[in-house]
Amino acid sequence: MILVNKKLSPEALLRFFENNFSEKDWFYINMYSDDENSMHPKPNGMGFYLVTDFSNAYPLEIVLTETNEAVVKYYQQKIAKVLSETLRLKIVIDFVHPEKPDDPYYSLLYDQGNCFLVDDSEWEQKEAFIILGPWP
Repeated sequence: MILVNKKLSPEALLRFFENNFSEKDWFYINMYSDDENSMHPKPNGMGFYLVTDFSNAYPLEIVLTETNEAVVKYYQQKIAKVLSETLRLKIVIDFVHPEKPDDPYYSLLYDQGNCFLVDDSEWEQKEAFIILGPWP
């Protein structure tokens, strides 16, 4: 999950991914299209689809469609950092705290390239993240 505090078009995101992460063959999956070709994985490919109107504070969710969860986590962090730096956005991604792996209420917030550990336990009720402090 990559939450973005601004709506972006699939075309703009595809250009962003191709320009910044050219080691992958990026493709957009239109979940509302009947085109079956857009849904098939490609060699060295990384697909993504969008969930819009996710919330008022973060109206866009970017979902990566790689089958290897470690690859998804790696790209989520890289994408969040670069996207927040270049477009000056706030981006939130899933995070498992290494010292508290059973605690589900952590995420990382990237704000203009700076990373913060946040508590997301009140997210559903208040659509807000509690900043716990900077994260390396």
